[in-house]
Amino acid sequence: MPLPDRIVLLHAPRPAHRLWPLWPTLMPGTKPVVSKGYMVVTANPLASQAGCEVLKKGGSAVDAAVAVQAVLGLVEPQSSGLGGGAFMLHYNAKTGVVQACDGREQAPAAATQDYLRYISATNTAYPLPTAASVVTDGAAFNGVRASGRSVGTPGAVRMLELAYQDNGKLPWSALFASGIKLATDGFKISGRMADAIVLNKASLLVDADATAYFYGPAPDYAPKPLGTLLAKDDLRGRANLIRFDKRMGTAGVLPGFVPPGVSDAEGRGTSHMTIVDAAGTVVVMTTTVESSMGSFRMTKGFLLNNQLTDFSSAPSDAAGPIANRVGQQAAHGCGAAAQGTEVLEVRQEGLLVVFGCAAHR
Repeated sequence: MPLPDRIVLLHAPRPAHRLWPLWPTLMPGTKPVVSKGYMVVTANPLASQAGCEVLKKGGSAVDAAVAVQAVLGLVEPQSSGLGGGAFMLHYNAKTGVVQACDGREQAPAAATQDYLRYISATNTAYPLPTAASVVTDGAAFNGVRASGRSVGTPGAVRMLELAYQDNGKLPWSALFASGIKLATDGFKISGRMADAIVLNKASLLVDADATAYFYGPAPDYAPKPLGTLLAKDDLRGRANLIRFDKRMGTAGVLPGFVPPGVSDAEGRGTSHMTIVDAAGTVVVMTTTVESSMGSFRMTKGFLLNNQLTDFSSAPSDAAGPIANRVGQQAAHGCGAAAQGTEVLEVRQEGLLVVFGCAAHR
């Protein structure tokens, strides 16, 4: 299959040749970006740069996605990271094959259908730190989110590992060079990160590691503002946690039946990347910790997701069992509400247009 002479990345729901003349109307004040070599589009320039550096060295689109995720988890922890999940579409320009990869979080093996609303079978209070006076699922949301019960088994890194096994080119350890350098030398807090630090202050202060990382000293705990350099003293521990001589193990898959039905939920901690390598192969990936700053719980330098709050707290309603109840399905993608949109339009002449967006940004 011949390579296209231009690569156009458009986050919009119509084919590129139709969008081009409409661009000034659809995206006023902007212009489309074209590349004849390769391209990386992310929510942060440091992450885009990391991906481009990998592609410049001859890496694949999946190689670049690993590098991008490593940096995004550092510079945009409110949206994604090692403690979250992801899903990906991969288009192989040589074979024309499109592959879907599911790295969404799963409920822990011990989770029951009442996992989000009862401390135990004999204690029907909501999980702490939910106040004892709370008596409805809606009022309990924030408490359950910060309780630890909201954390799903992370899947983003495992998904990237599996995609890398099929499509990686450069050594795995080389893909983290940009992330390690930024964690060692420091980086400036972006506007999105600064906003999230301010927005989530009351909730993040319940976690000692998150408090030390995002805020100034007691008693004020002033949010670290836009442009603050998170340097070696803040990040040394994070850099030291990256190890290539050991792994964290592999989570199992939980079998389960998924009946029809749906339950609404909310989340706002998601990012998206689109990557085209020099061969014309494409990765479109959505990565998330669910809500902004996830569960507010930081462990070993990264935030854990609150993906299980995207499931229904109640196992059933008047219409019967709810499909996305906890304890009844293996993967988030089978029935939970928040999803992104990823589209690859491929025709006989090859890839035509790539676009995608996060469900909640």
